Amino acid sequence: MAERRGKHQSIHTALIDDPHFQLLAPNAKLCFFTLKLMLGATGIDVVRAYSIVMAEVTGLSKAQVDVALAELIDAGFIEIEASVIWIPNGLKYNPALSLDNERHQTSVTRHLEGLPPLAIVGRFTAKYGFAEVSDRLSHRLSDRATVAYSNQEERSKKKEEEVRSTFSKENDSELSDVEVMKVIREVAHLDEDRKAQSRSFTVMQQWLKAGIGRQEIIDVVNSTREMVDAGEVKWIQPGEAFGLRACRAASGIDGSSQPLYTAALDRQQSDKPPPRGNGLDRVEVVV
Repeated sequence: MAERRGKHQSIHTALIDDPHFQLLAPNAKLCFFTLKLMLGATGIDVVRAYSIVMAEVTGLSKAQVDVALAELIDAGFIEIEASVIWIPNGLKYNPALSLDNERHQTSVTRHLEGLPPLAIVGRFTAKYGFAEVSDRLSHRLSDRATVAYSNQEERSKKKEEEVRSTFSKENDSELSDVEVMKVIREVAHLDEDRKAQSRSFTVMQQWLKAGIGRQEIIDVVNSTREMVDAGEVKWIQPGEAFGLRACRAASGIDGSSQPLYTAALDRQQSDKPPPRGNGLDRVEVVV
């Protein structure tokens, strides 16, 4: 008799060659495959304390998991509401489950009825045509889910505050790595080149270990973007994406050998042009 290893999940091998999937950072890919295994055949389920659970399963830090999940959300690979996580195309591209099969339909219906009455579940039922479940879900939402959802929102906010306080480092705004990476992704990388974003995440972690604050990193990124778009940094074209590694190079502003990082801080702190000194005695940028 063949050895039984418990539940198994199927996945199309074509996924790894999908151009959108290939753009994901390695940690995001790891988290996606982990979720694929955790969420079951339907691709939607409750995952309580998912950041902590996935950190234990993947070996990543909670901060790395949060960044990876944020990337998956931005890329449209997953959705998250409260404690429910959904892979929108998980059921569609599950070769082991067919909605043309009556037994499979019954199995999915039973699973859905056991989920919290949240909007994310409603989107699932609308996408895959579970009209009866959708009607019952709407009834539950209107009758009693408002209070339950409100309580869940409060718990989610409390959890988010706890996570932020864990990541904060003598910072009044208590910024998390996710919030810093969001600025880096949108302002520096202009939401382009996932591999470059992954490299910037590595640099960000090195800077944090070196004692550079999260707010300072955000200030540097925003200020650098202002200088780039104003045409002050001659070696980066206005509107062009840049990574955190670029901040170590000489700014070249008015012939200055000062690192772009320091020039950006000077701009943030003063409206005056950055000094011509090399500035290397003022800040050590770790890469």
